[in-house]
Amino acid sequence: MIEVNPAYTSQLLSYRDEFVFTNCSIREYWDEFEQVLIDRDVNAAINIKRVGLDEFPTIKRRKGKPVIVNSNTDYTSPEVLSIFRDLEKPASYP
Repeated sequence: MIEVNPAYTSQLLSYRDEFVFTNCSIREYWDEFEQVLIDRDVNAAINIKRVGLDEFPTIKRRKGKPVIVNSNTDYTSPEVLSIFRDLEKPASYP
């Protein structure tokens, strides 16, 4: 285990460089384009893992707003989207 700085991990979509969870009351986000429901906590956990793996984008503040400067999100997007899609499938019971 390593300690990481969680800044912006709960706000930024883990598969696309877009700030969605800017209000703490937003717990889920329906992505119309990808047709997938995103849970804020799962999204943040994936982003924290990306920080630890040094795959989280560099974010700077410009004029008070966060701006993504360096990203390899396109590389990690397919894997992350597959995680969210698997979460939506109902569990099978014997």
